[in-house]
Amino acid sequence: MAEPHKPSCAQTIRQRGVASGRSDWQIAQAIHNHCSVSMLRAHRLARGLTLEQVVVELRSLCRAVWGTEPRLAHQRISQWENGSDIPSPRYLDVLCRLYRTRPDRLGFGHDYSDATAADTAEAAAVASPPTATWLPGGRGNDGQDSEDDVERRRLLRLLSVYSGSAVSAPLLEALRKTRLQTDVLLETQSVSAATVDNWESIANNYGYIALTSPPFTLLAQTMCHLNELQRTLSQRQPLDFQKRLYRVMAQLAGLIAIASNSVGQEGQEWFHTARLAADETGDRALRAWVLAYEAMSNLWYGRPVIRAVELSRMAQAIAGTTPSAAGALAAAMEARAQARLGRRQEAQAAVRRSDGIFDRLGSEDTTPNIFGLSEHLLRMCQENALMFIGDTPAALSVQQRSFEIPGDVIDVALVKIDRSICYIRSGEPEHGCRLAGQALDELRPESRRGIPLMRARQAISMIHNSDRFLSPVKDLHEMLRDLQAAQSQATADGPPSNAP
Repeated sequence: MAEPHKPSCAQTIRQRGVASGRSDWQIAQAIHNHCSVSMLRAHRLARGLTLEQVVVELRSLCRAVWGTEPRLAHQRISQWENGSDIPSPRYLDVLCRLYRTRPDRLGFGHDYSDATAADTAEAAAVASPPTATWLPGGRGNDGQDSEDDVERRRLLRLLSVYSGSAVSAPLLEALRKTRLQTDVLLETQSVSAATVDNWESIANNYGYIALTSPPFTLLAQTMCHLNELQRTLSQRQPLDFQKRLYRVMAQLAGLIAIASNSVGQEGQEWFHTARLAADETGDRALRAWVLAYEAMSNLWYGRPVIRAVELSRMAQAIAGTTPSAAGALAAAMEARAQARLGRRQEAQAAVRRSDGIFDRLGSEDTTPNIFGLSEHLLRMCQENALMFIGDTPAALSVQQRSFEIPGDVIDVALVKIDRSICYIRSGEPEHGCRLAGQALDELRPESRRGIPLMRARQAISMIHNSDRFLSPVKDLHEMLRDLQAAQSQATADGPPSNAP
């Protein structure tokens, strides 16, 4: 095999291949033939992945398939790619899962099955000579239609066939390819200021829609945009453009982490990715935002509480003395974590600190936006911390304030359940159980599980044995029993549809 080409050559092939509608397999084969690299490495380059990103993806796949996460380093992937080592059958299986292919296409073994007509056509398409128009240095053949002409005619046929009917998948795919071709034409040399502005606008819009969008929808949308952003970042750009694009990448990766947790998947590695991207920007508030939400995920999803304390303190230290929404959120997260650990004075101090920062924020930081901090979210965190340390008067006061300002339906229900716990602790079990039942009734059926159900069960667990036969207590107990059965069934059918 000849001397491998520089990675920039593979990047050019990948960009042109995507723009011309080539499949990942076709692009990988072209990189293998043109750049003189192994098929395994060609598959990685065809997807624009680094060795470190492959390690993260493989670890995640191994955990999902094997139930354990291996101690895998990027050096080992490199050895597989350069032929100095061969992956075991178990690792070969997850490599095939990662690249959505079979072992022989990764360069391990051969396919001796009889070729079908489709296979033959695909092989002919893949085996384009080095002078193909989508490869570096390629030129069109005299007397033959260019690929642009072929694609143009295909799009016109689709438009005529589907004119006046519902938009079809083939038509949407053709439109997408045309848009990518246009983008590549406009930005072959470098990223434009208009493109960077557009990416920042996309991230800003996510700040609002992330608060109301279903987690599965949010996850799918952000993943698509992140894939496109990776292609944009692979192009040349000035340093200030690069920092702005890394900022968008950190925001999208953080949203993927949040959405992954919400649908029952592990999001911690995505928080790590978000942190890496945020570090490239030098933006202290952004780095603090990622850490604050990582701390929140530790509290919501049963991870060690002490880690939430560490992450929230790191976020506050990075935010520094300049008031920021991330700094206020981090202080509120610390208050909740300290309260869970029974540290009364530390929790109260963190509540006061979050108040002090929030009071100095401008209106742009306090509007309902996942990249900011609404007052309702702040009060919900504060009252929960005060409720956990048994400071009932202060908790009731903050809860009352949270009821006076707009908030997410689930968040409002959680505050009501916290208030029901305060009533139960104050010797009013009937009032507390009625309020908890009312909070669950106000939620949509699909939202009456997860965190709200867990909190309501916590409330009823505080009822004294002598009060178990009170009518409101029995009613709430029956409701929780039915909801628990429904959640168990839903868990068997698929991941939960909501999480705060």
